[in-house]
Formats: sequence, structure tokens, C-alpha cells
Amino acid sequence: MTKTPTDADDISQLRQELAALRKEFQELSRFLRVEQPEEAGEVATLNIMCNIISLCNPQGQMRGRLMASDDATFLAFDGADGQQRVFFGVENDEPKLVFQTAARETTLLAHAVPETGCGEIAVFEKGKPRAVMKAFGDASGSVAVTHDDGTPYVGMISQKTGGQMMLVTPEKKVAIKLVSDTEIAPAGGLMIVSRPDGRPVVTLNATLQGGAVMVMHEGEVSAAMLNGAEGGNIMVKAADKKSSIWLQSIAKSQSGITINDAKDRTVAQLTGEAHGGALIIHDQENRERAVIRMIKEGPFLQLNSVDEKKHPVLLTAFQDRGALFLGNPRGDLASFNMAEQGGSLTLMNEQKVVQLYLGFDDKSAGLHLKPQTNLNSAAALITQEQCGILSVSAPDGYRRGILSASNDGGQLGLFSDLGIERVVLGSVKDGGALTLKWGGTPGIHAVATDKGGYVVANDEQGQIAATLPPREDEPDEI
Repeated sequence: MTKTPTDADDISQLRQELAALRKEFQELSRFLRVEQPEEAGEVATLNIMCNIISLCNPQGQMRGRLMASDDATFLAFDGADGQQRVFFGVENDEPKLVFQTAARETTLLAHAVPETGCGEIAVFEKGKPRAVMKAFGDASGSVAVTHDDGTPYVGMISQKTGGQMMLVTPEKKVAIKLVSDTEIAPAGGLMIVSRPDGRPVVTLNATLQGGAVMVMHEGEVSAAMLNGAEGGNIMVKAADKKSSIWLQSIAKSQSGITINDAKDRTVAQLTGEAHGGALIIHDQENRERAVIRMIKEGPFLQLNSVDEKKHPVLLTAFQDRGALFLGNPRGDLASFNMAEQGGSLTLMNEQKVVQLYLGFDDKSAGLHLKPQTNLNSAAALITQEQCGILSVSAPDGYRRGILSASNDGGQLGLFSDLGIERVVLGSVKDGGALTLKWGGTPGIHAVATDKGGYVVANDEQGQIAATLPPREDEPDEI
């Protein structure tokens, strides 16, 4: 068969196209490699070997690329303006992720620090750092919110022993610090609030027994609120540090208020006790000098001397009855008591022997000097419903004289050393009489009546022996 010129041209063209195609395939073979599966039925692997893979939009504008070089491998995406927006890759063996704006200002940077291999993420605002998150090689990490100059205003730290959070002032001083680090706060959480100069002024922390709030002044605690195993406490200290007040709520009714002086000595206490409240005032030696207390029998006020065994003043209201006790350094005691139906004033010496007794009830009143148990008073002034009595006794307790008065008259009696009546001088209405006795027998009677005056002399048996003036009629009426 004879070839036509047209056939020859077609064959030549095909050969040229095949050569060009072979050349292109050879070029593509430099970038494309097919790895056959080791076992039948598995899918073959296509490897693309190149430096750059470009990503374009339908209009042919390049919007991204995958690149590799000697010191970097990365994937980058561009905006519509052709400016890079995202960089994600490895540069100088350091992984990195970068977000940028159209003005090529970084908004986010994530990378690994080559020296430690730990990750770090930074967030920016117009190229200025705003937040940084870091990991450290000792199982710890941090988050910081920063100002324009990179100074962290808020920071968080996490480590094996716990975490911390700090808020910083423009003067670069920590204003607030939150801690859960067991090395700093072994009992639990801790919060510290500081002044602009960095000096702590308030702390809130957990303790082994409960919680505590403390207010600081010049480095010292000026106020505190504590919670313990038995209750709560509030402490307030004066600005001059010369006194303090404690408000305590303690189990078993021991709640109260305590006032301390500059040397932390208790000077006053208001407490709750088993039977009620108590107010206690101390001196500088911590001795109880004034006490108001409720006990089982009732309330009392007690003022103590330096010797706490002596109570110069004791005021009680036991069983709804008032009593006042006054003492002196020697030990003498005065007591003023109000009973259910009367009252009394008693003065005793240091041996607690009564020297004076003044008392009254609904029927009588009396004043006694040196009264003795089961014996008479040295002197006694008594008022009763029908009469008044003045009685005088010797130191041995036996009565020596008595002066009494009633509605009908008065009487004076004198007694022997054994307290037996010897002389009686008395008046009844318009008359008067004098009786002299020997032992218990009247010896002489001297009387004044409407019939005149008479004197009667008795014999040793008490019978009339003679009269003056002499009378024979009705001698028994004298």
C-alpha cells in the first residue's frame, strides 16, 4: 500500500507529540513516585516530590502554598489581597503557627522553644502582646495577660505543687494573688490583696482548722477573722497598735469579747459561761480586778484587790435577794443583805466575828454591837411592834442593863453578873416604880400612885415586912 503525503505528516506529528508527552512524563516522574503495595489487594501509594505546591482560586490567583526548603517546611494561606494570613510549619527545626493581618501584624504566634521543646502561644493586638501561654520543662505552665510593653497584668502559674494567679498594678506590683500551691499554702487556698506599692493589706486563706481573713497595716495584722475547730474569732487592733479586741464564738457557751493592751495582755473579757454571761476586767498583771458574772445562784459583781483571795467589794443578787459585801486590806468585812421580808447590815472583824448588826423585818428592827452566838449583844437597840428596847451586856455576853419603852410607859432594868434582874425602874401611865432584888427575891418596892408614894420592904421570903408610910390596910395593893 502506497503512503500518501497526508499519512506521513500525521505519523510525524504523532511522533512529535509522543516525544513531547514522554518528556513531560519524564518531568512528572521526577515529582511523582508510586509505591506498590507489599501485599495484593492493598492500595498503591503516590508520593509527590517537590519544593512548592501552590493553591489557586478559580480565577488563577494564588491563595496558598505548601513549601519545603533546607531550613523550613510550611503551609501558608493568603488573603484576597495576596498578603499572608496563616503560616503553619517548621522553621530552623522550630514548629510555628502564625496568624497575621493584612498589615502583616501578628495576631497569634504558637511555637516550641528550641532550648526546652516546650510550647508557647502568644496573642497580639496590632503587633503588641496581649496574652501568652507557656509550658515549662518541670511539668508546669503559665498564662499571662500583658500590657503594651509586655508587662504581665494578669498571670496564672500551674505546677506540681499547685497553682497561682496574680493581678499586677501599672506600677508592676502584685495587687491580688490567688494561691493553691501547697508549698506556699499547705492548708489550702490563699488570697492576698496588696496596696499599689505591693505591701499586703488583706489575706484570705484556709487553715488546718478552718478559714481566716486578715487585714494588715504596716506589715502587721490589724484585723482578723478566723474559723477554728471550736468556733470563730474576729480580732481588731487599734491604729496605734496599743490595744486590740477579740470577738470569739467558741463551743460549750464560751463565746465572748476580749480586749487586749499593747503588750497583748487581756484587760477586759465579756464571755458566755455555763450559767450565763460574765464581764471580767484585768490589771496589767493579768489579775482579775472587777467581775460581773452569772452563776447558778444568780448574778454578782466582784471587785478584787491585788491579792485575788480578797474581795473588797462583792454585790450579789442570789435567789432574787440583794447583798453587798465590803472588805478592807486587813480582812474586816461589811455586809448589807436584803432578805425576803427585811434586811440587815453586818460588820465583822478580820476573824469574821460580828462587831455590829443592824437589821429589820416586818415586825421589828434592831441594832446590835458585838452580838455573840447564843448570847446577848454587848449593846442592842431593838424596836418591836409594842415597844423599843436598849440592852447593854458585859463582854462575857451576860446582860447588865436594859431600857425599854411601850405605849404604856418605860422601864430600866439592871442585872447581876449572871444576867439575873436586880433593879427595875419603870413607869406605867401616870405612875412609877422602883424594885430592888436580892437573887430573884424582891427586897424593896418604891411606887408612886394616885394615892401617894410608898416604899415596901420585904423579908427574905419576899413577904412584906414594913411600909413607908406605915399602912395596915390593903398592903398587897402597893
